[in-house]
Amino acid sequence: MWCGLPIAAGVILASPAAAQDTRYRLDIAAGPLNESIAAFTAQTGISVGMPGRVPTAHVARVRGRMTAAAALDRLLRGTGLRARRLAPSVYRLEVEAARPARPVPLAASPPDAPIPDIIVTGRKQTESLSEVAAPLSVFLPDQPGLPHDSTDTADVARTTPGLITTNAGPGNNRLFIRGIADSPFSGFSQSTVAIQIDEGRATYDGPDPDLRLVDIDRGEVLKGPQGPLYGTGALGGVYRLVTRKPVLGSFSANAQAHADLVHDTQLGGGGSAVVNLPIVPDTLAIRAVGYGEYSPGWISDAALRENANWSRVAGGRLGIRYAPVSGWTLDATGLLQDIRTGDSQYVFADSETLTRTLPFREPSRSRFAMWSGALKGPVGKLDLTVAASLVRQQFHRILDASDAADAFALTAPLRFFDDRHYGVFDGEIRVEDNARESFRWMAGLSYLNASSTGTGTLDDALDRRSVVVDVRRIVREIATFGQIDLRPLSGFTASLGARLFLNEIEDDRDRETKGTETNIFVGFSPSVSLGWKPSDPLLVYFRYASAVRPGGVADESAGTRYDADVLDNFDLGLRYQSASGRWMIDAAAYRSAWRHVQSDYLLDNGLVATRNAGDSYTHGLDFSVQWLPVADWKIAAGLSVQRARLEESAQDVEISSDRRMPIVPDISGHARIQKQFDMGSWHPMVGIDATFVGKTRLSFDPGLDRKTPAYAILGADISAGRAGWSIALAGTNLLDIRGDSFAFGNQFSIFQHAQYTPLRPRMVRLTVSRSY
Repeated sequence: MWCGLPIAAGVILASPAAAQDTRYRLDIAAGPLNESIAAFTAQTGISVGMPGRVPTAHVARVRGRMTAAAALDRLLRGTGLRARRLAPSVYRLEVEAARPARPVPLAASPPDAPIPDIIVTGRKQTESLSEVAAPLSVFLPDQPGLPHDSTDTADVARTTPGLITTNAGPGNNRLFIRGIADSPFSGFSQSTVAIQIDEGRATYDGPDPDLRLVDIDRGEVLKGPQGPLYGTGALGGVYRLVTRKPVLGSFSANAQAHADLVHDTQLGGGGSAVVNLPIVPDTLAIRAVGYGEYSPGWISDAALRENANWSRVAGGRLGIRYAPVSGWTLDATGLLQDIRTGDSQYVFADSETLTRTLPFREPSRSRFAMWSGALKGPVGKLDLTVAASLVRQQFHRILDASDAADAFALTAPLRFFDDRHYGVFDGEIRVEDNARESFRWMAGLSYLNASSTGTGTLDDALDRRSVVVDVRRIVREIATFGQIDLRPLSGFTASLGARLFLNEIEDDRDRETKGTETNIFVGFSPSVSLGWKPSDPLLVYFRYASAVRPGGVADESAGTRYDADVLDNFDLGLRYQSASGRWMIDAAAYRSAWRHVQSDYLLDNGLVATRNAGDSYTHGLDFSVQWLPVADWKIAAGLSVQRARLEESAQDVEISSDRRMPIVPDISGHARIQKQFDMGSWHPMVGIDATFVGKTRLSFDPGLDRKTPAYAILGADISAGRAGWSIALAGTNLLDIRGDSFAFGNQFSIFQHAQYTPLRPRMVRLTVSRSY
């Protein structure tokens, strides 16, 4: 297991040769090697690690303008260590006399090089992915075949086995991992997937903010319950985004622009810019990111206009890094994003028809803001992390509620105004002891405060207004957690984790009556993992973990409650990377038991309430492989096979004969093949990819047992780069498949009409970028 620096880098798809030749302005004070390596990482943005803890041997000062390799060579003189480059931004420290277990030739282009290892930090420690004894997938936003500056959560789900997302519209989707799906409807129950941005919690019970992955280092998907490390709500797992931090030692900039053609007639486009600027050499730097995009729609409203469901996205991020002394870093980040849509994206007839008629438009707006900070550094033999974040999220939309007018004794046409506000404060302090490779430990304290406010208002044809939803919830959670890592025998690892927490939940479902109900919940979430490396390329692991969601008030009209639900999960997995570095396999079989499933459901009038639906059991297999058969060729594939069923329904809950969990396909997969060519100073790459999603169902409520057929879509791309310039042409849904991606759109008309959310038709994108 790697112990190293808090800044982690994935595989950057720039030219390795160019990355290797970059010269940095460095000033690393003399002192312990571990602190000097931390300063090197802060000033270059390059990850350096090794099995166990980086030694504390005293090293001399390194100052001047030089490449990363030259700086590491000077730092390591006299230490008995050497640095081996695994990828453009990843180095590994090894004993100088040791022979590398897997030589990594530095080719002129990424496809010629063996598959590099990736450094991850999702388990609150820095480690190599090949050494992680737990199910974890990594998504790299800058890989070929993706839409680059508008890459979003849907792209992560498309290429990550086990991760799925609903398609209710930008900024209003829910994420599920491995069949742990409670409901497709957007109620007020806590999410089953915890969304993290760096060290901060981004959501509690709000929807996925659907952030554009501009200047994101990687996405990490931790599969299975993560209660011991991340607390309540992480039943299915954690979706974590790692942003790129300011680099203290060099200036860099990047600009991208793209143009889109959707449905063969609609035009769109956008762009992004990133600037990294050192302010005080070796001490202070900022990194600024800005982006904007207009996406044309593909739904036409016969009574209103074409291009109804257009969307606009604008956002930015500002990061500040301060390194006051060697080995210490203080990172502060501010993030903003605004999404607007012109209309919803569902139709009534079937998924083949892209036209509908509504009395008025159904626009929406999603705004997300996050401020976070993290202080990291050594305290004696311990590593200290202090982190805090604050989130403000808003979601507004208008829905046609005319079909439910009689239920509310109002007159059609009827508008429903849905107004929601979410806030999350997350704070954590933890210490790690990595001094001994055979015994490591981590311990911490955390505090979370999450608030949710929802108001639903109906306006009818007679200008009468009625408030039908009035919800306020405040959750406070304080917890202590810890983890112990042992190496009892050569080749074996054992990890024990636990979290003890106390929740105080205030539910107020009718502020006019000032009736607030408070619930205190005390819980305990353990985890155990065992790893075995019979040989260096192969890791076999077993993991058990649990997570829990506290209960709450179910329905403001009835005043009923729902109980806490608990999930226990077992994993048996393996990771294998061949000695040549041309094969990589990651597979895990799992089984979970989910008791007292909390599920949002629709009342007869179209409003959303929460109940305990029963007990669910899931077993399945996640599998991914990468293969470099010959030079310049790469094949990658991922597959998810699972059986998620509500086996036992709760008393007084009527369930349809189809007991599949909502929105969960029994099988889904993704595959890609790519080939790189050499044309002088240009290096063109051509790729083809395919995505398959099996059939699903909307809800286990008998009145909403709507089926979604399986579908497959095909994409292709060609790109080339030279001297800081790159150009790419990519197409998605090339065969223009008319499939149904989500059998839902409007909660007030779903009982009267079948609803379909068509796949986005064929889209072609031209992207041009320039790096400095």
